[in-house]
Amino acid sequence: VLSMRGISPLYRIHEIIEAFAFSQKENSRLHLVIIGRTSGIQSSYLESLKSYLDSHGREDNVSLILDVERDELADYIQA
Repeated sequence: VLSMRGISPLYRIHEIIEAFAFSQKENSRLHLVIIGRTSGIQSSYLESLKSYLDSHGREDNVSLILDVERDELADYIQA
């Protein structure tokens, strides 16, 4: 599952992660990839996302990929 958003509370990344957890109960092979920019974000939000992943044991099933260049996005979309 791929989500491409800015890492911002506006895009409710935390809710995407929580919803993914429900989907993963049905299929444990799922992996969530979140690609996002960090420019202009609240660093506390990014840290809270990382903390949530760690405390809920999701760090192996959710990848946060930050600050990908536009010309590299196609590689992630095709994967």
